[in-house]
Amino acid sequence: MYYFTVLIIKFKNNEYVIIYLGDFMKYKNPYMRKIKNTHLLLVSCNFCKTPFLIYQKGGRGNLIKIQRDRIVESEFDIDEMGNGLRCINCGKHLGSLRDYFGVPSYFLIRGTVNTRRI
Repeated sequence: MYYFTVLIIKFKNNEYVIIYLGDFMKYKNPYMRKIKNTHLLLVSCNFCKTPFLIYQKGGRGNLIKIQRDRIVESEFDIDEMGNGLRCINCGKHLGSLRDYFGVPSYFLIRGTVNTRRI
């Protein structure tokens, strides 16, 4: 893998929090492939603020869909998730699984996830 092992978060009052990402997520994605010109996002639930996956996003703009082969690591098993994307902590419905030009993708409901670039 080529992602960072340490996440440093800076708050407005100049405090830093360091999170070690080595044991951060439980499952590695067997479908993942490296893609050029992408950056990593830490995706978390908007309701309970629990991070549940690390995603490779390409381009600028908001996160609208999560393609299955761009997920780097996740807190859930991708094969057992089924047709919907749900938070692992609070159980809220975050998105639904559909095909996007032949690629299985989770289309997110607006305002249900937070993203942070890592």
